[in-house]
Amino acid sequence: MANYTSEDKFWLNGISSDTLGVWVDTLGVPPMPKQRYASWTTRADENGYYPDDTYEDIDYSIDFYKFFPTALDDQYIHNFFAVPEKLILSNKDNVFYRICDFSLDQPENYNGKRYHYRARFKLSPFAYSVDDELTEYSNGDAVTYIGTRYGKPLIAIKGGGAESTVRITINGYSIQINDVQTGEVLYIDSEQKLVRDNNGQMIYNRVSGRYPILDFGSSTISWTGELEYLKMIKNERWL
Repeated sequence: MANYTSEDKFWLNGISSDTLGVWVDTLGVPPMPKQRYASWTTRADENGYYPDDTYEDIDYSIDFYKFFPTALDDQYIHNFFAVPEKLILSNKDNVFYRICDFSLDQPENYNGKRYHYRARFKLSPFAYSVDDELTEYSNGDAVTYIGTRYGKPLIAIKGGGAESTVRITINGYSIQINDVQTGEVLYIDSEQKLVRDNNGQMIYNRVSGRYPILDFGSSTISWTGELEYLKMIKNERWL
């Protein structure tokens, strides 16, 4: 079996297609998602943008080849594609796409010298920054956002010196969490619209207000109440 690799490659969950020893055909750029227009607004639309669910998932495929195989053993390929969640493409490696659905076509055999595979993906409509990471902010800090679609951040807080009510405000919208204990770690997920503790348990009866969003350019983040820290993943995204 000969391993030929091309300049094009892709990563699934951070693992490169080069590990398969396959030739990846020239990668296309995922198209802009189709949009269904709506005449009504929702909570996610308070800044004037159409809500996320008006955008359809993206169909995308990748062709790759295995040359001169001594035997057709696809197990390592199946293992590579098991439970795919994030896709990065070498021609657009500053962003990743979330995978909603996936299938792998039965390989085509060309005289035993080449096997052709086609991986089919259904991707979420938005591309996310690969450089986004949990970053600590101080009260009153400006947050710079460069995405072309407003962001739904993930915020982590840790209770400070005393039990208190914590109120976090971004762009004039506030979420309030009551009875935050000293040392208690909570995660505020604007994308899922939920708050959970460090054990993954959902917090319901202590939460009120609106989940924060990040608009284009600069946003100010502030809070009241006792916190040891506030950290945030911006979830910058593009259409």
